[in-house]
Amino acid sequence: MKVLRRDDLAQAWASKTEIWTAFETALTGCMVAFSCLEAETRGLRSKNPGVWAKIKFIWNQDRLKELLGALRGQQ
Repeated sequence: MKVLRRDDLAQAWASKTEIWTAFETALTGCMVAFSCLEAETRGLRSKNPGVWAKIKFIWNQDRLKELLGALRGQQ
């Protein structure tokens, strides 16, 4: 049984640039989507969100569904 070392993995990844690019693109897409979700829900994190924050959240449900769809698309 061979134990993989960091150098072995680095060499394997270096030869698989297409896979690396795909992972990098997917992770970047996830980071962007999570960042947008965080920005959209920021007002609801407080212990006592205001009425306007709740209304805005409900109003923006289509946007939230769009962002969640973007995350699903990264699979």
